[in-house]
Order: sequence, then C-alpha cells, then structure tokens
Amino acid sequence: MMGVHGNGLTSLLWMKPTPRSTVIEFFYPQGFAHDYEYTTRALSMVHYGFWNSEYAHFLSFLLAAEKRSRIL
Repeated sequence: MMGVHGNGLTSLLWMKPTPRSTVIEFFYPQGFAHDYEYTTRALSMVHYGFWNSEYAHFLSFLLAAEKRSRIL
C-alpha cells in the first residue's frame, strides 16, 4: 500500500500481514510522524517513509540510534 501521510493510510489495518506486506508513506516537506510506522510494525509489516528524494526505513533508524549511543 502506498499513499500520502493522512487518514487514508488507516486502511492498512485490513491488509493481510505477510513477509511481503509493505506500506510506503509519502510526507510533505518538513513533515514527519511515526503514526503509521508504529501501526505497520505492530502488524509485522514493513514501512518506508519518503521525503522528496530521501527515504527512511525502521532499520535505518535503529542503526542511526546505535551509532549515536556508541559516540556518547
């Protein structure tokens, strides 16, 4: 499923969770929220967030947090 961040992504609740189930969320410039990422991961699906030409995946957040903790 893919769409612009908003209430329409709530339909992910009715997706069948499989190893290939993925939600692709597009954000407006300067906008970001974890709402649908948390919901997607709670249902054992994959989430990607896109801003212009950049994207984020849950694992990239984990790796960045791990790097920060090593530096501190």
